[in-house]
Amino acid sequence: MKPPSPLASAAMTTILPVRDMARARSFYEDCLGLAPVGARADGKFVYRCGNGALLALFPRGEGTRAEHTAASFEVPDIRAAIAALEARGVRFNDYDLPGFRTAGHVCVLGSEKAAWFDDPDGNILCIHETLPDAGEHAGLQRTEDAVEVPRGRTAPVDPAPRVRHGRQHVERLVARRRHRGIGARRRMEIQ
Repeated sequence: MKPPSPLASAAMTTILPVRDMARARSFYEDCLGLAPVGARADGKFVYRCGNGALLALFPRGEGTRAEHTAASFEVPDIRAAIAALEARGVRFNDYDLPGFRTAGHVCVLGSEKAAWFDDPDGNILCIHETLPDAGEHAGLQRTEDAVEVPRGRTAPVDPAPRVRHGRQHVERLVARRRHRGIGARRRMEIQ
């Protein structure tokens, strides 16, 4: 039998690299409304998020660019959260890729709805709403399209991605999907 892990009950901190701390702090405080905890001796600036989670901004001159979501915030109502964040100046990314589409900034991913945005340093952030296990979503299978598709149906794939925001992130997604052999003109079966 394995001993209990010390991580199972440990507090978690997400650390994001930033080039310009003042600009990043303005975004996280004014646009996202996070509660500042303060600066640390190593140069990080820490914010308190829900349920005791922490988010730390770490100064890094050249910055880094992740091709994935760096942090996601669970919200009870994604549409209300989008409206509130847009009112604070957040610009959400829209995607129209084979197997990955947003409608009104939202993409349904199996058991959750999600919407993405970038911070000033290109860190990809997300808000997500967990969907109920039954009810209105019963009988639907996983789809990466915001338009839910009943079981056994196919969804056409648009060969020309169209986006309004996050172009570099989308180009990386397209390249990754092509590398995996997902054809641009293929019809995808929604699983």
